[in-house]
Amino acid sequence: MNTKRILHTWSVGLLFAGAMLLTFVGCMDDDWMKTNNVVEGKPVTVSLKLGCKANSDIVVNTRVDNSISSIHRLRIFVYDEQGKYMQSLLYTGNSDTDDITTLTKGNSSDEGQLYTAKFATTSGKRKLIVIANAGGGYWQTPGESVETYTYTQMKELAINLSSKLAVNGVTPFQITDEAQMLMTGYLDSVIFSEDGKVTDDSGNVLDPAITLDRAFAHITFKIAKGNGNFTPTSYRVYKIPTKSYLMNFQTTQLEGIDYIYSASSVIDGVSDDSYTFDFYLPENIQPIAADLAGPPPVDATVYAKRDEWNKAGDHKPENKTWTHANDGTFVVISGTYTGTANIGEGSATNQVTGSVEYTIHLGDFSTSGSYGDFSVKRNTSYTYNVSVTGVNNIIVEATKDDEKQPGAEGEIYDNTNTLYTYNLDAHYEQVYLEYNLSSIVESLKKQFPSGTTEDQINEAIGNQLRLVVQSDFMPNQRSSLSPYFIYVTGGLKKDEALKEIDYKWIEFWPQTSSTIAAYPGVSSWAREKLTDMENSDFYEGNATTNAQYLMDVYDIIVEMGKAIKKIYNNETITIGSENNRTVGQILISQPGQDYVARFTAFVNEYFYLRNPLTGDKITNWNAMTNKIPREMIIAMSTATSSDGQSSYSKIHSYISQLSMQTFYNDAEDLAINGFGIETYNETPVSYTFGFPSSYSGYLSNTDGRENQKKLIGFMDGVTMWRKYITVTENGWTQSISTDRTKRKLNGTDGGDAYFEKSAYSACLSRNRDLNGNGRIDENELRWYLPSINEYIRIGIGTNALSSEAKLYFGVKSNMQGTYPNDFIRLGALYYTSSENLDYDPYRTRIFWAVEKGAHSPDNGLGAVIRCIRVLPATTGDRTDVSMIDQVQPSSTYVYHEATSKEPIVLEFKNRLVPSLYRSERVNTSLIKHNEDDPSNSFYDAIYVADDFLRDDNGDYALYLFGNLIGYNNERYNAPNLFDGEILNPCADYSEKGFTNWRLPNQVELSAMHAQGLLDDCTDTQGAASCTQFSNLSVRYGFVRTNGVGCYGASANEVTNNMLVRCVRDVNANYFTGGAN
Repeated sequence: MNTKRILHTWSVGLLFAGAMLLTFVGCMDDDWMKTNNVVEGKPVTVSLKLGCKANSDIVVNTRVDNSISSIHRLRIFVYDEQGKYMQSLLYTGNSDTDDITTLTKGNSSDEGQLYTAKFATTSGKRKLIVIANAGGGYWQTPGESVETYTYTQMKELAINLSSKLAVNGVTPFQITDEAQMLMTGYLDSVIFSEDGKVTDDSGNVLDPAITLDRAFAHITFKIAKGNGNFTPTSYRVYKIPTKSYLMNFQTTQLEGIDYIYSASSVIDGVSDDSYTFDFYLPENIQPIAADLAGPPPVDATVYAKRDEWNKAGDHKPENKTWTHANDGTFVVISGTYTGTANIGEGSATNQVTGSVEYTIHLGDFSTSGSYGDFSVKRNTSYTYNVSVTGVNNIIVEATKDDEKQPGAEGEIYDNTNTLYTYNLDAHYEQVYLEYNLSSIVESLKKQFPSGTTEDQINEAIGNQLRLVVQSDFMPNQRSSLSPYFIYVTGGLKKDEALKEIDYKWIEFWPQTSSTIAAYPGVSSWAREKLTDMENSDFYEGNATTNAQYLMDVYDIIVEMGKAIKKIYNNETITIGSENNRTVGQILISQPGQDYVARFTAFVNEYFYLRNPLTGDKITNWNAMTNKIPREMIIAMSTATSSDGQSSYSKIHSYISQLSMQTFYNDAEDLAINGFGIETYNETPVSYTFGFPSSYSGYLSNTDGRENQKKLIGFMDGVTMWRKYITVTENGWTQSISTDRTKRKLNGTDGGDAYFEKSAYSACLSRNRDLNGNGRIDENELRWYLPSINEYIRIGIGTNALSSEAKLYFGVKSNMQGTYPNDFIRLGALYYTSSENLDYDPYRTRIFWAVEKGAHSPDNGLGAVIRCIRVLPATTGDRTDVSMIDQVQPSSTYVYHEATSKEPIVLEFKNRLVPSLYRSERVNTSLIKHNEDDPSNSFYDAIYVADDFLRDDNGDYALYLFGNLIGYNNERYNAPNLFDGEILNPCADYSEKGFTNWRLPNQVELSAMHAQGLLDDCTDTQGAASCTQFSNLSVRYGFVRTNGVGCYGASANEVTNNMLVRCVRDVNANYFTGGAN
């Protein structure tokens, strides 16, 4: 891994410009005290120019960046020459109470954004403390006693993170409103002269007089896409300090700091050939590691020492003891690797796959820094360019216990010599497996050319057929054992050997054919006990008698081991017949010279009713969502490092199954019905929606499962599977990877699964005939085509999904071609299960995933699908997660009618995962953003204005759309109309005593639309959000006309006149009983 840090420096200048405006009453000059020609105490009105200097990049070409530099609240503390408090001046925008009478925004240039503040003070020699944007939410505000502090006490004041943020599992910090960025500065000596000059002690004019520093550092990671071998999926931040100095003068570590770690956050897809994520971080000053000090050498082994840790201690990242880094902040990046690696003494190149983690300690280790630098400084932007070049060091650590890269860990599998590497989705899956028993015998003969003992051959066979299982339910998540060796030695009984192994999620059907077999129904040993379950029909009754021939992985390994030993000893091998089966026996085939064992592996959906180890009821669906993949591997050998953090295995077969992903909050006390999402679309892109069965009534905008039943003409226990799915083709017969473009059940990599080649019924391929009777029963219909509102929720929850699971996986910033036609294969458009009728007011058959919220009728361009499954909450009398029918996923909000004291409320709090919320409320308007930025997120709740804005005549007020989104003439050039600044016409709106309103973002607009608050809009008169589209050459931004859409199909739509319905984040104490 190659990592480079790019340094930016932020500064904000306070410029005392021009002459002071002097106002005073007539007094004799000798009334004023004079010291060294400095007039003390004379009333003056000071004009201060505040400038936010642009970011400067000292490594790459500098670009002007005045972002996150606005001042919305300002406080200036004035002290006399001895540091005694004299005056505190405040600006909030309220002219009736502010001491700073005006704060005027000036020009923006390469030097920064300028402001001018005016306030009354007195002349003389002074010391200054300046604080901008205090109360922005991230930091606790110091108490009123600060006005009794001396200059030195104020300068050395320490501040704490907000108590609600200073907890483990917090979402990485993002700035969504510039008023959230605390900025501070101090000046030890300045002279306010009576002639309007601001000078130092020698009379030199200070320009600027003071600089303000942002209290946060900005951290950006750019992970090179490379050849696509490493796919980062998530990151976590550790050692986040919860305390900082108010001012920027820290050179040593602040004492008494507690450190927290963040929740896991999803890494988005590729943009500009890299995976990028960023966050803000409080300052964390650490001592230089003396043994790593000095400029970074070329030798990468020295860099690797940055991440060394004491392996005798706790292995959890938050508890590791670091050799050099002390309490330095670090980031753990998780992902998957598929590619080549050099293995063994001869450096043979083998194909490998696996999950990996990389630890990167922050600091300045650029060419101008030091490998011993672990500090993160405020007002600095750090960019880490990361490239993963391979996993050789992980393999070396596992096989030789020689740790060359302490920050790289994971499980790597060598699949060079296997045809069966299956990376499967969360729903039911079927795969073909074939084990060449003769080939294993040949390897044994090479291992023992001169013969061997009985014990040696048994041990060797056991090592050739090791079982490796990974599951989140297992004590250490993964374990390995040798079933054949356990069997022949008789040391353990099967149940004892498997007591901590989650293995019943795959059933193996012995066969002699090389195709996918029909499922006979759930075997008795794989069934979870339904005693005391709410849904006693979870499996739809008993299976066919053929289900008794299904075998578990332990038994097939033992049986293959027996056959291998017979072949090794030249004993007679009985060729099996599918018409003559014996329970507990595999079938041996000999298609050529070699003996092989063949199976269809029936992989259960990633769903549990009970803990597979203890048998306890699952009472929360979070047990099987957003979890590590479960894996079942039959391996030739396995090596594990001494610290247990890295392993390397050669494999015969590899089955890995992803869990469902969801964005719903899984807190048990909330009892929220959610749904899980499959990661991949396995249905061919060429399918049209099709021509479903006739049905009575209308298709729902909210309940996709009921829609699915209507579309297939479902009659419980009557509708046949064969009408829609060819069950003997519904599976994979060759290895499949994570390449989305190749995961299609269309006869190329898998079988031709679809008898009915239509999108409306394609989700049936994700289900299974659980009792083997050939009919679709109620509880067998688990995965279904989402309704429009369920798709919209996926759009809202996109930033909580992995890059692989996001509906649209193209690069929006680089769209070349006709939009959206040329991007459908990348997931631009999706078929919903909702209506497509001319009189449907919301036109809901097509969901525009590329725009995360728009929808339209079926325009004949084609679309793709993604299937979902309900996640039932335990609530009331429901004590388990077995229910399937009559479970409708929850909305993303709760609606509260307006009262005499409060406006309409849309409550979002706790319904989705925490990462989808803005952690702090917005006091002004949102910063300029697009649909993928953190600003396009919910706060806990919003007020919604009782109507659209109206003008002085009482008519609906109209505003140019481009001004509402901060359009800057990127496509339609009209500089006389647009200047790139967001217009907030809600700034002066007031309702029931609540002020400081703003425009809604896109996700808020979607919620308002779903609640019917925007139904007065039409195709010709829409309402605006303030959210831009991420590629302005394609579309401009998000509106609600007849439905939620995106303007910009015509270039001049940026000049459309729009309605505005204002919103406002509820106050921070809203949920504790204090609305105001």
